[in-house]
Amino acid sequence: MPTQQSHAANGPTTTDAKLYLAFSCVYIFWGSTFLGIRMAVGHFPPLLITGLRFLMAAPAVFLIAWWRGASLRIVRSQLAPLLATTFLLLVCSNGALVWAEQTLPSSFAALVVACIPILMTLVEVTLPGGQALSAIGWAGLFTGFVGLVVLLWPTLEASAHHHGSEQGRALGCLILLCGSFCWALGSVVSKRARFAMDPFVVSAWQMLLAGIFNVTIATSLHQWQLVDWNHTAELAILYLVVFGSIIGFGSYTYILHHAPVARVATYAYVNPIVAIALGALVLHERLLPMEWLGTAIILTAVAVVNTARLRPILK
Repeated sequence: MPTQQSHAANGPTTTDAKLYLAFSCVYIFWGSTFLGIRMAVGHFPPLLITGLRFLMAAPAVFLIAWWRGASLRIVRSQLAPLLATTFLLLVCSNGALVWAEQTLPSSFAALVVACIPILMTLVEVTLPGGQALSAIGWAGLFTGFVGLVVLLWPTLEASAHHHGSEQGRALGCLILLCGSFCWALGSVVSKRARFAMDPFVVSAWQMLLAGIFNVTIATSLHQWQLVDWNHTAELAILYLVVFGSIIGFGSYTYILHHAPVARVATYAYVNPIVAIALGALVLHERLLPMEWLGTAIILTAVAVVNTARLRPILK
C-alpha cells in the first residue's frame, strides 16, 4: 500500500501516476468491452470467446512481467487463492457476462454489472475479519438493491407474460447477477490474498489457467464447429485480448493491490456511461425510462456506499 502523505509540496509520486493510468484504463477500456463482447457472441460460442481472449493475452502479460524483472514462478503457498480467484473472476464471472450478452444488449449488461461495488461491500462486511458498515452505508446497500429491482423490472414483467426471447433475457439477467456476485467475491478474495507475486504475474497466470480451462471445455463440446469466421468477430476478439485483457485486467489487478476496495469500485460509475454511449452509437441500443431510473438509483447507491465511513472489526 503506498504511503499516504501530502502531495501538495512534493507533487504526485510514481505510484500515484501509475494508479491514475491504471484507473483510466479500467474506466475506458472496460466500458468498451461490453460492445466488443456483444459483437463477438453472434459468431463465437461464449466458452471460446473467453478461452481465446485469455489464452491469447496471457503470453503478452507474461512478457510484460518478465520485462519488469518479476519472477514468473507461482508462490506455492498462494496457489490456492490464485486458483480460487481465477475461477471466480475469469471462468465464472466473465463467462456469465459473455453468455448473458447473447440475449442482453451491451449497455443493459453494463448497467447490471454496475451493482458489483455494492456486492463487493456486502461481501466485505459479511466475511470473517471484514469491515463493519455504518448506518449510511447500509442505507446505500438497500438503495442499491432497490435500484437493481427497478432496473430489472421491465424485463421480469415482460418474461412473466411472454415466452421465448423475453424469458431468455430474464435468464440472462439471472446468470449475469450470479456472475457479478462471483466477481465481487473474487475481487475481495484477491485483495485479501495479498499476493507476493507481481500483479502482472498474477494476471498472466489467471489468464493462462482460465484460457486453457475454457478452450479445453469448448473443444470437448465440439464448439469449434459453431464458429462463424468473419472480420467483425475476429476484430472484436482481438480488441478484447488487447484492451480488455492485457491492458484492462492487468490494470484492475494492479489497483486491487494498491488502492482501497471502495476506490477500486469507482470504475462502476464510468463503465456504464461508456457502454451506453458505444451501444447507442454503434448498435443503436436504447434504454427504457424505467431502466434509466434504475441506473440512477444504483449509481447513487454506489456513491453512498463508497463514501460511507468503514471501521475495521478486527483491530
